[in-house]
Amino acid sequence: MKIGGLSLTMYIFQFIFILIGLVIAGVLRKFLPGILADVVGLISFLVLDYFSAGIIYTVYEKPIHKIIDKKLKKDK
Repeated sequence: MKIGGLSLTMYIFQFIFILIGLVIAGVLRKFLPGILADVVGLISFLVLDYFSAGIIYTVYEKPIHKIIDKKLKKDK
């Protein structure tokens, strides 16, 4: 997996998943101590961001790059 493609997708989706992580941390603050809830929220943000970026990269971006590479080879 190309790290550049994955990191770009992570950058794009981090803004959505940081909100989810904040909500998870906010809900968990009612049940857990503050720092522990924040750590769990941060970990959930990182896990969601990394795995969704990996799925999007393998499902959408990688096949598109293969198609582009085939077309570029045919043009030469």
